[in-house]
Amino acid sequence: MFPEKIRRFVSQLAQRTESGELVWRYDYYDAVFCTGPDFSAKLLYAMNARDSCTQFTFFYRDAEDNDYEFIAQSDARDPTDYQLAGQLFDTARASGLALPYSY
Repeated sequence: MFPEKIRRFVSQLAQRTESGELVWRYDYYDAVFCTGPDFSAKLLYAMNARDSCTQFTFFYRDAEDNDYEFIAQSDARDPTDYQLAGQLFDTARASGLALPYSY
């Protein structure tokens, strides 16, 4: 479960990505990466075999190179964080797409 501060930040990342302010790189191994002016972020989607569920792991590095890791699992009692992470993941993967038509 994400702490409230992280939940708000992930929500802001999704909004800024959707608006085109942030562009993410997708590595085709179920991870997306973004570098901002004072941070870097990575969102990894994976199967958690121990808990028999899928999860998103959000990695954050601040301007002082401190690393943080937060997890949202699909089997959580409250799926809000998992859904939020999924929204960011899909938005981030699409952020670098060059489509032939404007939508």
